Amino acid sequence: MCSERGIQCDNLRKQELIQALRSDEDNDVCDVDDNDNNDLNDRVEDTDDDDDCNDEIEIGDHLLSGDRQADVSGGLRADGREPESETVIALRLKLALIQEEREAERERFEREKERYQMLGGTRAGNGNDASNKLDYRDIKSILPTMHDEDVLSFFMAYERVMCLHEVERSVWAKYLPAQLSPKALKTFSRLSLEESRDYDTIKDVILTSYKLDADSYLKTFRTMRRAGQVTYKMHLTNMREILWRYIDASRITDFDSI
Repeated sequence: MCSERGIQCDNLRKQELIQALRSDEDNDVCDVDDNDNNDLNDRVEDTDDDDDCNDEIEIGDHLLSGDRQADVSGGLRADGREPESETVIALRLKLALIQEEREAERERFEREKERYQMLGGTRAGNGNDASNKLDYRDIKSILPTMHDEDVLSFFMAYERVMCLHEVERSVWAKYLPAQLSPKALKTFSRLSLEESRDYDTIKDVILTSYKLDADSYLKTFRTMRRAGQVTYKMHLTNMREILWRYIDASRITDFDSI
C-alpha cells in the first residue's frame, strides 16, 4: 500500500507504516473514493489477522465521537468532504491510544523521578523526624552493641557510625538505649526525661558507672604499653584515643587547662 502511494517504507515497522498511511490520508482524503476505501479496509484487516507480534486494540462504536459516527453512517461531513472509512477511523483511534499510553508512561516516570529526588534530598539530613527515621533504618544493622568489658570502644564505634552516616547529633540519644547492655540500660533508666534526651549526659553517666571518668583515662594513658601483636602505629592510635577521652571528660578546652 505504501509503495502504491509512493511512500518511502524501507525498514519501517507496522506502527510506523500505519503512521505513514495516516499522514498520507490526511493529505488526500478528499480524493479517495469508496472503492479505494474498501480496498484499504480489506488490506489492513488482512495485515491485522496475519500479524501476531503486535498488541491489537479493538475499537467499538461506543468509542467514536458524534462526528466520527456520522462519518461511518454515511453522508457528507460538515466541511463537504467525503466520509472516512471505519478502518481509517480505527487506525486514527489506535494511534491516539498509543500516544496516550506513551504520555501516561512518561508522566509515571517523571513522578518516580521526583519521588526519588525527594528521598535523596531528605537523606542529606535536614533535622526533621522523617529523615532521622530513614537514616536509622539504613544503619540499624551496623550499629554496635555494648558489652560490659569494653564500654569505651562501644561509644567510640557508635559515634563513628553516626558521623559516617551524617545522622544529626540531636537524635543520637533516641537510638542509643536499644544498643546498651543490661547494666548500662539500668543506669539509663534512672535518668530524668530531660537527661535522657541528651546524648553527652547519657554517655557521661554510663562511663562514670563503669568508673571510666577523667582519672581513669589519665591512669590508663600513663600505664599503656605496647604488647603482643599490637604495632607501634596501632599503639599510638590507642594512646591518642585515650588522651582525647581524658580531655573530653575533664572538660579541657585550651592548652592552659591541660
